[in-house]
Amino acid sequence: MSTMQKTILAFVIPLLALQLSPGQSNNRNGADTQQAARKEAWEEYSAHLRVFKESAKKAFADEQVRAKTGDCPKERTTLDISMCLKKEVEKTTANYRVYSSGLRSLEGLTAPDEPSSSESSKYSTSQELVKQFDDAETAWQAYKQAQCSAAYGAYKGGTIAPIIQLTCELTLFRDRMRELDGICGVTEGSE
Repeated sequence: MSTMQKTILAFVIPLLALQLSPGQSNNRNGADTQQAARKEAWEEYSAHLRVFKESAKKAFADEQVRAKTGDCPKERTTLDISMCLKKEVEKTTANYRVYSSGLRSLEGLTAPDEPSSSESSKYSTSQELVKQFDDAETAWQAYKQAQCSAAYGAYKGGTIAPIIQLTCELTLFRDRMRELDGICGVTEGSE
């Protein structure tokens, strides 16, 4: 064997050994493990996304059905209508809470590849989106309270005042759900 051949083999054999070494195999397995972990993270994220969307869709659909059937159509006296509307507002409030909670959860869901702060991205983080959602919700709740108090005030002293206030609450809750759905598109394609 010539010196040239020995020199070549001296370089080639260690290179071949590196390619076949367990360390190389571990690097490949490490990449596979990372890819599997990333896939699992996205599957978990997608599962949470489905749960939150389905919860919001169900609450929205339930409320839309209730709105179409009308509120208290069989009640005749002011007292009966008022008592019935109070129960309707309770049901609508519960649907609204489930719906808005689902939307808030969607906003707060952190995607596996999401940057940890807005400085590193041109998009808002999930924490920032939740804060924005909460701020908007607080402002809307204040608006609803003021609007329905004003509606009540216009009829204050009359027996219809509570009915006006409760009807205002039903209307605003349902309008808000439709408004949020138009913005967030949670129920798209579900009808």
